[in-house]
Amino acid sequence: MRRVAKQAWTWVRERAMALKAALRAFSRRIKRELAVWRRVLADRRTPWYAKALLGFGIAYAAMPFDLVPDFIPVVGWLDDVVLVGVPIALGVRLVPRQVLAEAREAVALALDYPPPTHVGSSVAPPAAALPAGEPPAGE
Repeated sequence: MRRVAKQAWTWVRERAMALKAALRAFSRRIKRELAVWRRVLADRRTPWYAKALLGFGIAYAAMPFDLVPDFIPVVGWLDDVVLVGVPIALGVRLVPRQVLAEAREAVALALDYPPPTHVGSSVAPPAAALPAGEPPAGE
């Protein structure tokens, strides 16, 4: 009996860890896409109608209320899909490929840099950014 319980607990723990990893990956992807959309919205080469669709989709997703409440079973969820997903998908499709590729590349480079580990690290530039042979400021 103990062995069965231990195997069941191991199975549950493995599934929980897999779910945790999947949620982390999903949250990183959402964070990256929001940064890409921010850059796309700020780019002058993005057409106004693509900016309008992206802006509307993001703004509706961030609103604290819905036009149709979610407690109405199907229609409440359907309006979220239609009023968030469709404008964002259309807006991204209307952005020129070059602009989208440049934004994705810039975000990938920006997110690959490790975050500061202590308060003082945000003040001094990283050692790789300094020219060879020059000591950092303050030494």
